Amino acid sequence: MTESLVVQIPLQEDEYLVGIEGSVDTLSTITLVRNLTLRTNKKSYEPFGTSGGKPFSVPVATGKIIGFFRRAGALIDAIGVYLAPN
Repeated sequence: MTESLVVQIPLQEDEYLVGIEGSVDTLSTITLVRNLTLRTNKKSYEPFGTSGGKPFSVPVATGKIIGFFRRAGALIDAIGVYLAPN
């Protein structure tokens, strides 16, 4: 059974998400998001998950991240972001 971990990150009033990065890997024939780092305009919250895999990065040049979506079967295999202007 896979363990779940719920983490709440309280952001300062003037703090917002400006990017995510992490890594993906293949387990047998299943692609999975192995770890995730959240970057704000003030600091990084990292890493959630386990090390290894192929790195990915989703920087936000203009605007801020206001939400996430994901694709999953037994494991999360893709993650995306919803954006809004600053």
